[in-house]
Amino acid sequence: MATFSRFEDIEAWKLARIISNDIFKLVSSSVFDSDKRLRSQMNGSSGSVMDNTSLTAGRLLKGMREEAMQNLNSIFGYQRAHHQN
Repeated sequence: MATFSRFEDIEAWKLARIISNDIFKLVSSSVFDSDKRLRSQMNGSSGSVMDNTSLTAGRLLKGMREEAMQNLNSIFGYQRAHHQN
C-alpha cells in the first residue's frame, strides 16, 4: 500500500492536476467563446477530481478513516448512479 504525508504526493492528484491544466488551456481557446457555461462546467468538473482526492487524503491523514471511506463511497456511488449503461 502506498503511503503519503501530503495529498500533493498522491499520483492520482498529480495526474488530475495535469489534466485539469490541459482542460483549462483547451477551454480558454476561442473555440469555447460562444459557450461560457460549457467552459465553466468543464473547468469545474476537472478540478473536482483534485478536490475529492485532497479531501479524502486529508481525512485519512487525520485518522478519520470512516469519514474518508464514506467520502469515497459517495463519489463512486454517484458515478455508478449517473454512468450506468
